[in-house]
Amino acid sequence: MSRNFENWVITIIIMITALMIIFSDKLWNYTHESVSHAVIFWLFLIIFLTIALLFIFRNRIVKIKEAHKSTDNDSTLTYDNSRWVDVTKQQSPLLNTSSKIDTTEDLTLKCIKQFKPRWINRDGKPRLEGGENGNNANLAQHLRNNNIPDVETEITLKNGSRADLMIDNQIIIECKPHLKSVEKLHSLSGELRRVKRTGNYKVYALIYGDAKSYLLNDLKADIGENNVIILGEVSTD
Repeated sequence: MSRNFENWVITIIIMITALMIIFSDKLWNYTHESVSHAVIFWLFLIIFLTIALLFIFRNRIVKIKEAHKSTDNDSTLTYDNSRWVDVTKQQSPLLNTSSKIDTTEDLTLKCIKQFKPRWINRDGKPRLEGGENGNNANLAQHLRNNNIPDVETEITLKNGSRADLMIDNQIIIECKPHLKSVEKLHSLSGELRRVKRTGNYKVYALIYGDAKSYLLNDLKADIGENNVIILGEVSTD
């Protein structure tokens, strides 16, 4: 049943009800003029109420069936007490058909791997549009759009050090545009060590662009292979 037809029927029902209320005195007099008038009136009223009730209940039943069918066929994730469960299709665009119950950490990593940094060509070299801080902010918004809870940027930790992103007060992401020099590796490793000293955070390193394989291996050996995310390419030169 189309939306326009539904609106049209509802409008007619409302108009007839309003007219009956407005002309209630005349209808009262009409029904008391004769038995036939009373029979006609009450017959009309019964038919009118029956049609209205059938339409209302049929409409509700159709909508309930459609909602139930949509819930059965569509799969996605929503956050509930630090866990994510399968519910309706419109909660999060992060995953399409997985029925697995994932933690906030699992979904955060999957969402980060889908992030597309903005690059521009400057003097023949690719540069992050908006720099590292701008893309940190873009990544934070990308996480929020996918219902990742409590995403903050540029956080000051208890020991005074800074963190690029914090998720759900338990996951910290340190970001770099690329990993192509020893200086970048030392800078990132130092930031990660300072974060680790502050508490029991789950710490990850994120490289927006490319990385050299030997530097990437050193970083993985330092913080764990599964704790490094690279969105660009790995080169061996």
